[in-house]
Amino acid sequence: MLLTFNDFTRILIITIAGLLTSCAISPSYVSVMGADEKSPDKVAYVTDYGIPKQYLLWLYAVDGQKVINTGAIGNIHYAMHPGSHTLWVLAPAAMGGPWAGGRVSPNRCFVFNVDLVAGKTYNLESFNKGKGARLIWGDSEGMSYLGELVDESEWTCYWDK
Repeated sequence: MLLTFNDFTRILIITIAGLLTSCAISPSYVSVMGADEKSPDKVAYVTDYGIPKQYLLWLYAVDGQKVINTGAIGNIHYAMHPGSHTLWVLAPAAMGGPWAGGRVSPNRCFVFNVDLVAGKTYNLESFNKGKGARLIWGDSEGMSYLGELVDESEWTCYWDK
């Protein structure tokens, strides 16, 4: 049986739609430094869920240890032990339009010094068109940590400048 171009196109669209839907609905849980990602009352979660896609924030490292990147974009819950931590967060360069050949902003590198509480979820969020980063918890934007911008670079971040 030969597939026509229209059959192939339909199968491709259904497959892509299924993949995108499954990625958007179920969050990915990532353990950081041995924290049990399946014990929400014993760990704190840092998540990038809900941030505007054009101004992504990626948790890069915690206390100097690089975080495993699952390759998923959005809706990642990083399980961490409660307590004081230093978070390194990358705001990757924004690209200009779907066919633009160049970057419209540099990589921005932020450092957060935080005290995480077990049972809470903290949301990474960009603001000011990707020029700022904060970690929000609770129902109020007033409850947040602001990230310190430590580097702007075309290629990589130098966290300890």
